[in-house]
Amino acid sequence: MRKTLFSVLAVGGALCLISWGFKGHRAVATIAQKHMTSNTAYVVSAYLGGSRMAEVSTWADENRNPKTAVWHYLNLPPGLSHEVFFSAVTQSDGNVYSAIVKTEAQLKDKSLSAEQKNEALKYLIHLVSDAHQPMHVSRKEDKGGNTIQVRFDNKGTNLHALWDSGLIGHGGLSEADIVKTCDTATPEQIKAW
Repeated sequence: MRKTLFSVLAVGGALCLISWGFKGHRAVATIAQKHMTSNTAYVVSAYLGGSRMAEVSTWADENRNPKTAVWHYLNLPPGLSHEVFFSAVTQSDGNVYSAIVKTEAQLKDKSLSAEQKNEALKYLIHLVSDAHQPMHVSRKEDKGGNTIQVRFDNKGTNLHALWDSGLIGHGGLSEADIVKTCDTATPEQIKAW
């Protein structure tokens, strides 16, 4: 189930590299849920108490927890070798990658309560989408685009905020429009992922 769910979430995230915000998170979750096997859909529904993935996809942002704030991103200096990058990502307990690994392990842990698995799955749904937002996996020196000031639509903002909500809000697309536009992977591509 873990491999299937992660693959489905990754497909949803990879398909929609436009911007995130609440609308983007919900669209990515909707795409992911559309491509789940019936067994995975059953387990996900049970863990979420019948809620749809889109309904809980923004939970981690709405209920900010200072202890998990670092789970939403991965900022590293540029130019790292593969070995140094891999070590930095996997040896840290405080980044989006390690949080995804942790929540996956929690979902497999038979000793955890239904409430704990519910929370782990809500984090997983959100964090896989975060990991596909370019400013959430970005350069340390500009804090994931937060210190890069830009003008968009004659307004000042930063690059991170532009990716999070500015672009998706500017397009005027509904969540359904985003899903229709971004859900273009073929069954062969999904199987390969």
